[in-house]
Amino acid sequence: MKTLKKTLSLILSVCLIASIFAVAAVTVSANYGDEEHNKNIVDCVKSTSTKTLRFYMPQEWRNAYNDTYDGQDLASCSAGIYWWEGSDNCKLEENMSRGKDWPGYNVTETDPDCANVFVAHVPDDVTTIIWHNTVNGPEKFEDDPTLYQAAMQVENTSSEYFMPGEDIYGFYPDGTDDFDGMIYVCNLKDTAINEYNGKMTFKGCWFYYYGQGKYGVNKEPVEGQVFENGEWPGGETPEETTVDPSSTEETTTPVEDTTADPSAAQDTTATQEATNATGEDEGKTPQETTEPQETTVPATTAAPQETTAAPQGTTAAPAKPAVTPVKKVLANTAKISAKKVTVKAKKAKKKAVTVKPITVKNAKGAVSYKVAKKDKKKVLTLKKNGSVKVKKGAKKGTYKMTVTVSVKGNANYAPVKKNVKVTVKVK
Repeated sequence: MKTLKKTLSLILSVCLIASIFAVAAVTVSANYGDEEHNKNIVDCVKSTSTKTLRFYMPQEWRNAYNDTYDGQDLASCSAGIYWWEGSDNCKLEENMSRGKDWPGYNVTETDPDCANVFVAHVPDDVTTIIWHNTVNGPEKFEDDPTLYQAAMQVENTSSEYFMPGEDIYGFYPDGTDDFDGMIYVCNLKDTAINEYNGKMTFKGCWFYYYGQGKYGVNKEPVEGQVFENGEWPGGETPEETTVDPSSTEETTTPVEDTTADPSAAQDTTATQEATNATGEDEGKTPQETTEPQETTVPATTAAPQETTAAPQGTTAAPAKPAVTPVKKVLANTAKISAKKVTVKAKKAKKKAVTVKPITVKNAKGAVSYKVAKKDKKKVLTLKKNGSVKVKKGAKKGTYKMTVTVSVKGNANYAPVKKNVKVTVKVK
């Protein structure tokens, strides 16, 4: 009888342990369950008229916080895309994910010959997008340093075309027809802080895609001008390292003032005060730091800091040069858009009709309008206030023109400029 009780007790213990592991397994799998995923773009875009946009997602953007990470292989991580205006946009109630529109949609389709090239079919009327790695990080570094650094995104990016001279890198001096079929590649050395959400953003550019992960600035491949694997034209590709935020080890360190190690007997009090006076720490983005090198303080800096001889076998930390405070200018809050307008031919037959297809909201500074591309049929005329006049006697048809909208900015906000397509249909 005692033997039977012991046997039953052992069996119950084993069952209890097994149940604990089962619960743990369910809990872990729930972290990556379908019910917690962002909506997939293929399930949300219903438009039949779309353009194909590609994105080369840097390998280091894949991490354990990615929305499609399966808990085992970083290759399971997908890219993400977000847009807030146009058809099937992420702000539509039926497309919301987990009660919020950001970070938008997962993009799981990849190029057959390159797993880092993600493919999204976006409605034709979408003018601006944001590529990202699906991670919804906090707005402040101190809220969650690891998650903040795990969230990667590009800046607000045009998804239409480049006007002549619009490309900031100068790859397309004559502009482009559109971005349909092209690929967006990040310049990992060109970053900025988004003034709206406090997050680090990466700049980049569109390139013609040749397949197999290769791209360039020419419509057809030109020997010596073909790039791949996230390589940035005209410069070295930054070294990529895969970061797993689930690790307890921090891989990067926020930029902040530090005092010298106690073993180095240098007095850095004056340096600390000079740094605080400039506001150097305010609004800085966390970034990877390296061991400081010995430097010579320029003659134009403030008086040398008082120092004492460093103990034998140690190197004193270099004093920081004085920094001239620079006033921070915010990104302009202007929201510029254009909508398609319809005019009745019967009305246009009798007299010229004025319409207002362009909308500018929350502009900081004076707003001006200029024709960037004229209406070939000479039916549309741009007025000084941004409205468009439809010529008297206009026949039925669709008329288009491109307008450059400029917001001058002011002492606190930077200027901004955007090209919008104006479409007027006479019927």
